[in-house]
Amino acid sequence: MHTLILGNGIAGSTVARLLRQDPDMQISMISEEAPYPFSRPALMYAFMGHLTDRQTELHERKSYKGIDLIQGSVRHVDTTEKVVKYAADNGQPADLTYDRLVIATGSVPRRLNVPGESLEGVQGLYHRGDLMRLESRLASTDGPACIIGGGLIGVELAEMLHSRKKPVTMLVREASYWNSVLLPEESAVVSKEIERHVKVLYNRQVLSFNESESGDSEAGIGSADGGLRSVTTDHDRLPANLAGVTIGVQPNLSALQSSGITLDRGVIVDGFFRASAPDVYAIGDCAQIDGRIEQLWYTARHQAETLVAQWTDGAGTYAPEPFYNSAKFFSLEYIVAGQVTGGRSFLYQDERQGKRHLLRLCFDSDHLIGINTLGLRLRQDCAERLITEGARVQMVMQSLSELCFDPEFSGGWRRLQGRLREVA
Repeated sequence: MHTLILGNGIAGSTVARLLRQDPDMQISMISEEAPYPFSRPALMYAFMGHLTDRQTELHERKSYKGIDLIQGSVRHVDTTEKVVKYAADNGQPADLTYDRLVIATGSVPRRLNVPGESLEGVQGLYHRGDLMRLESRLASTDGPACIIGGGLIGVELAEMLHSRKKPVTMLVREASYWNSVLLPEESAVVSKEIERHVKVLYNRQVLSFNESESGDSEAGIGSADGGLRSVTTDHDRLPANLAGVTIGVQPNLSALQSSGITLDRGVIVDGFFRASAPDVYAIGDCAQIDGRIEQLWYTARHQAETLVAQWTDGAGTYAPEPFYNSAKFFSLEYIVAGQVTGGRSFLYQDERQGKRHLLRLCFDSDHLIGINTLGLRLRQDCAERLITEGARVQMVMQSLSELCFDPEFSGGWRRLQGRLREVA
């Protein structure tokens, strides 16, 4: 049995490493970026000099023993003949046959589709190649940078450039930072934290990228390299030698367009991750289940674990775990578990020794359905257990010290317990 995996992110590499426990299983994993899987969030720390390239890899290389790791770009998937055609890293065409195909191709950055987006200096931040382009641009030009988009990748890029003393302006379409995801109180706290480090302009819509500071490519002051020199918005024109477009991602389906596999926004799969073609499965960022695409690291890993369990242990249909995500806005940590909109919301804020703490607990009919924190660290397993069990206020109060492992807030839990008793 030959299992061929397209993509070596957390979804694809988890499947490969779990399957290798069967010594009789033949496993191949192909990726255009790098032969060994790496952590995308770790790229920023490599850029900032905190990690080496080798340290960004997800696992020790010996854990891939017995797996055929291929670096190449998939060009076509023939589901009738069960053949994948690809260009090897030397540019030569090659192909692989499979018995079972796992599509874990992940995402690609969304584009703005405005004039000038192809100019040198306009780029996203997702692939390893984007990091190389960023380094090259910084080495060849000097000047301010604009970041378009108010999401997590935008903040990562802002912090990266800030660490190099690069003047940064973030252009956010909304009235406050990430308010399409964060509730007003959380958005205000996050906005304030980001504004401590870089300039943020709200209610901005980018209209074009320009190779002159005037916004007129024919004004006679275009750059010698034909690269970016300014960004035009619906309010103003900003000088910029670098623009990071971080407006989100979409499933990477480029190699599947003529495969005969049914596609929508992603690869349509059922509860066993089966696509429309025989012996073809899809997981992670590119999989669409019940109309949903869940583009999260934790979800991709869980889907991979579930798929292998279905194959090897006869596990049932995929059941999503409680929503969980974590991030960092410069020095401010952010965690969300479950559903934090709707129901009855309890909000606690605390600021001591110059550090801001925020905790939101969301209840539905007195049962916990969601937790959101800023400046606090939560134990994921404890948060998910309380939400899955629908814990009542009393149980949440008793579990607060277990839920949080942040020693700096140990005294805060007593104050928080007192507040919870008032509303219980």
